[in-house]
Amino acid sequence: MTDPVTSTVDYASADGLGVIRLNRPQARNAIDPAFVDDLNEAVQRCAADETLRALLIRAEGPSFTVGGDVAGFGGLGLSGDGGGTWFLPRLVGMRRAAELYFRQRILQADEAAAWGLITRVVRDKDLTAEAESAARQLAAGPTRALGEIRTLLRRSPDASLADQLLAETAAQSRTVATRDAAHGIECFMTKSRPDFRGW
Repeated sequence: MTDPVTSTVDYASADGLGVIRLNRPQARNAIDPAFVDDLNEAVQRCAADETLRALLIRAEGPSFTVGGDVAGFGGLGLSGDGGGTWFLPRLVGMRRAAELYFRQRILQADEAAAWGLITRVVRDKDLTAEAESAARQLAAGPTRALGEIRTLLRRSPDASLADQLLAETAAQSRTVATRDAAHGIECFMTKSRPDFRGW
């Protein structure tokens, strides 16, 4: 079911999968204040949807987003924002992050994959189908366990091994009590296909 939020962001959900579509292709989905408000409204709808198990964010036009709309804040020569100076060194290392910022390099898709900024490259004509397939696979999975794994992975760079092992134990304690875990173990024993529900 498609539920347009505004002219710049569309939201749809069906069968546990939500889709937020950035819809400002004429500006290459540049982010301005109205765009932020529209996106926030879509995110709030996602947060309120208890049937949602996975979310796919996609965009119309040739660019996912070019970032901030320069026309909206009238100048260049600004320092980094949006958390880029925190995320980028952790993804590609300090030297490559500095090169991207100082030399304003634009990476080609293959190079971005080699640097670890993206997981893989697919052809334009296959992108939507590949993205939807991945999102549907996640939506059909044990989403409580997947959420715990995501949290563990995100905290691991700043955690000691001992702290990470404790966090893993706590996460296991939470997930072992879920219906999905009991069902998954039963299906493993009977060699049948699990039907995860997210609880």
